[in-house]
Amino acid sequence: MEKINNAKNPNLIEVYKSANGTKFYAHSNLLDISPARGVAASRADRFVSLRLSQNNMEKILDTAIDGINKEQNLTQAIAILHELKQRCHYLTEESSLLDLANIYYFLEDEDPRFPSEHHDKIKREIYQSDFEAKGFFLQMSLQLTKQFSSTPEEDLLKFLAESKDLAENIYRFIPRQ
Repeated sequence: MEKINNAKNPNLIEVYKSANGTKFYAHSNLLDISPARGVAASRADRFVSLRLSQNNMEKILDTAIDGINKEQNLTQAIAILHELKQRCHYLTEESSLLDLANIYYFLEDEDPRFPSEHHDKIKREIYQSDFEAKGFFLQMSLQLTKQFSSTPEEDLLKFLAESKDLAENIYRFIPRQ
C-alpha cells in the first residue's frame, strides 16, 4: 500500500498548522470531496442541524428509554425530552461541528477519499489540547453547513462563547460508568 503524503497532493492545500506542528489539508475546491466523504458530510450536517451529535443523541435517548422501561423514572425521561425541545433554540452542538470538520480537513497521512476513525481520534486530541485549532475548525465547519453559512457573525460568535455551557447542560443527562 502506497504511503499517503497530502503535502505532495496537487489537489489539496494546507489550511492549518496546529501548535504541535500537525498540518491539516483540504481540497482546493471543496466540491472535489470524494463520494464517501460527501455522504459522511451530509450525515454530519444533519446532526449539526439537529443541534446534537449522533453519539450524544443516542446516549440521551437510551437514558430516556431506560428511565421509562427499566427504572420507571418518568421524571428523568420527561426532563430529557424537555432538554431536547430546548435544544431547538440552540445554534448547534460543538461536537457535531467538529465531526463535520473532520470530514473536510485531512491530516498529512490521511486518505482524502475516505473518512478515518483513526485520524478523527488524532484530530480530537489536537482540538482538546489546542484551543486555537479547535476555534479555527469550529468556525470553518460553521461556514460549511447549510444552516449557518448565512448566519450573522455575531450569532456565530455568541454560539462559540456559549458552547461550553450547552455541552455541560446536555452531559448531565449522559450516564457515566
